[in-house]
Amino acid sequence: WRPIQLSDTSNNIPEEGGDIVCKPATELNKVICNISSTSMGCGEKIGYGNEMTYGTLVSGTPKAGDAYDCKVTKDGGYTERFYYIKSEGANTILIYNKNMNNQATYAYDSNNQNWYGPRSAYLPLPDTSVWDNPYIIAPGARAITTKDGATSTPGGTLPGTDSSHPKFEYTGKAARLLTASELASACSSLSTIGKYAYGELDGCIWLMENIGQFETGTGATGYWLETPNAVNNNFVWVVYSKKRYVPNNDAQGDRFYGVRPVITVPTANISK
Repeated sequence: WRPIQLSDTSNNIPEEGGDIVCKPATELNKVICNISSTSMGCGEKIGYGNEMTYGTLVSGTPKAGDAYDCKVTKDGGYTERFYYIKSEGANTILIYNKNMNNQATYAYDSNNQNWYGPRSAYLPLPDTSVWDNPYIIAPGARAITTKDGATSTPGGTLPGTDSSHPKFEYTGKAARLLTASELASACSSLSTIGKYAYGELDGCIWLMENIGQFETGTGATGYWLETPNAVNNNFVWVVYSKKRYVPNNDAQGDRFYGVRPVITVPTANISK
């Protein structure tokens, strides 16, 4: 069974309350910073031993960082925490509050090439048979561009440019990676991708929940974005929690970066 797409007729789109995928959270996740104030991660942001609160509660029109509890399996409960990224047409885009597989790290592309898309990083994303709620819209085939919309890097032409370079297929997956433009729109303290400003993610620490190098000084450092760097043939943009900014790294940088799922849900299937 395929999730309903925007091209379907309007009378096939479920009405609000018919099958709710996500509900506004009633309380926020909190954690104690376990990094010394003389180190990086949360320690330099708020100091050792201080409590951090992730996200915001929904009030009125949803905004980036609002917390939702979602039902990713059709027979499950509202047990998984996501954060609102943005609305896009009739849909809502949300990001999971965890990296896949307990902070396991992966390459973006194990061949260290950035012009094919996340050929390695997409593999650990949840399959549609695992996150099987039918109202989660599978990402399917997507065009991939640089952060400024360019369709190639020095290595080659990016997926989705023309018939010779078909869209990147998130084959069998219920989720995808966050893009650089989505990150920029969701984080008000991030003036631009590529500024390399230390601490530029301090206004949106909800993007770094459950990242070991941010909270405890161990485990993954961050996660891959979908977006390759335009001026290098193997670099890709990342969320780097240790310094709380957005640099890029080589596509084989699997010692550091994990995979964080992003889902798309019809707004009609999200409770207000």
